[in-house]
Amino acid sequence: MKNFDVSSPQPGLGIAAKVALVLLGTNLVAVLATGLLYYYRHQDQIVTTIEKHLKSVAQQESHLVLQILQKHKEHVGLLASQLQQSMAMQVKTRETSTIGGNTKQNTLDDMFLRQKLQHFKDMIPNVSAVHITDLTGRVLVSTLPLSNKYPLPIQQLALQHPFDQVQVNVHSSVAGENYLILTNTMYQDDRPIAVVVAEITLSELASLVNRHIGLGYTEETMLLYRSPAGQVLPLVPLKFESDSAVIPAINPFQYTNDQSRISRKYDYRGHEVFAITQVLPDFDWALVFKIDVDDAMSVVKEQQTFLLLSMLGSAFIVLLISLLFSRTLTKPVTNFIQVAQMIASGDLTQRIKWTSKDEVGMLAGAFNRMADKLIRVNEELDNRVKDKTKELAKTNERLAKANRDLERVTLEDSLTRIGNRRAFDQAMRREWKRCLRDGNPLPLLIVDVDYFKNYNDTLGHNAGDDCLIHIATLLDRIVQRDGDLVARYGGEEFAILLPNTTKIDCEKLAHCIVQVMNQEQLPHPASPISGFVTLSVGYGTYLPALKVSSVQFIKSIDQALYAAKRQGRNRAAQATLPRESKALRVNNISKLA
Repeated sequence: MKNFDVSSPQPGLGIAAKVALVLLGTNLVAVLATGLLYYYRHQDQIVTTIEKHLKSVAQQESHLVLQILQKHKEHVGLLASQLQQSMAMQVKTRETSTIGGNTKQNTLDDMFLRQKLQHFKDMIPNVSAVHITDLTGRVLVSTLPLSNKYPLPIQQLALQHPFDQVQVNVHSSVAGENYLILTNTMYQDDRPIAVVVAEITLSELASLVNRHIGLGYTEETMLLYRSPAGQVLPLVPLKFESDSAVIPAINPFQYTNDQSRISRKYDYRGHEVFAITQVLPDFDWALVFKIDVDDAMSVVKEQQTFLLLSMLGSAFIVLLISLLFSRTLTKPVTNFIQVAQMIASGDLTQRIKWTSKDEVGMLAGAFNRMADKLIRVNEELDNRVKDKTKELAKTNERLAKANRDLERVTLEDSLTRIGNRRAFDQAMRREWKRCLRDGNPLPLLIVDVDYFKNYNDTLGHNAGDDCLIHIATLLDRIVQRDGDLVARYGGEEFAILLPNTTKIDCEKLAHCIVQVMNQEQLPHPASPISGFVTLSVGYGTYLPALKVSSVQFIKSIDQALYAAKRQGRNRAAQATLPRESKALRVNNISKLA
């Protein structure tokens, strides 16, 4: 391995001096930060100016709107008073009192009233029509030629508050234009007899709110009202939208507790605006005074452009200064990073090739010595890991062998070398759940050696063990499929589990076992029924059900085994399966077939 010279370098330009140069650039950044602080402070001042302007406009225009409404109310109230003083009007029942009709009881001078209404309409600006209705809302006299056929909404509005002085309501024409309807009740002998209804256009209010005040082109005053349905709508056309059905987006009735403060919202165009709201609760009207944020802050944006250019120029100067020292300041750090990444990836042969006469050079030498030591430690660690890996592999192999032996001991009958009772119980639980889930039948056979006790007593236990081994080997040879299980169920009994086997095949196998055992002709000198060892078999095929357990199924097979013994042994008997509901039994029979 190549060795590098790591002797102490001579003193040179230190990192402290280099950091001082970096701080020089930092001071320049501080100057720029001061400029930005001034920019944002100036921005706050402009927002304050906008707020004062919008508040002033709000106060002035709110006052003017109220003056216009009060003027209209006074005019309508004066007309009603003059009509009351000029005549005595009597309104009769609906069958007999119709002004302009043919009945002789007509006590009202239509011509006189119409002249009065027309004079009022001509004298008062912005009045489009005037009517007199009875208390039922039917038009009696009007400045319009077809007053009796006037739309129903006016009649409804005229009678909403018939006993108040003057009521102001907003109505929309078929063309979608809004206008005001002012109503006042006339009395005779302290008794309400008729209602004066005046229609007034909104041209005066429209000219008021649409005039340009002065901060910017996007400055706008919106005159809004709340409809009986609770919807906020523009009373006069919006400055940038002629459609009167457009929703203003800003709901001033939600901000009645904080009307005097400016806030940022989004208007019906989707533009962010500065807005102040003013609610006129007596009329359920409101004024919104707004200006686009971009328009209001245009002066700030000009300053922002100037500051941005200044920052770019300053940054360029700082960049030129930094380039003079970039090689000395950044190259050793880059070298450090590259070598460290190579060493981290496993290449421990890499070293830092830096011999400057400053702290960086000293750090490079220390780093190289550490890398040399790391190689030695790594080699030693690799040797230890290899040794431990070999030991672990041997231990795992011994453990696997022990597990296999343990599994074989726990599931294998020590005498016959076939499955034991534990192996059978595990397989039975597993296959019972699977057949219950899949809806498949499960066959089971229990085999017993006839008169085995006599066999043991006559020939001895060693001969009995040999007999059991012979029978186990025979059964294991007959049952050839991998999924089937032959297990020693207990003493001289054997259990055979046959998943995925039909009822017919199960019955054939049971009789086959009895016949093959007879063909073996294994001597049994103490058997009352034969000179050879014989077998009795109980068998059955059952479709598992939720209401029947596997224990009940095994019990039914065991009862079939004892039935075979009662019938004379050396035979196979079919089990009577556990009972279940009729519907389930019919379904099971179809699946067994």
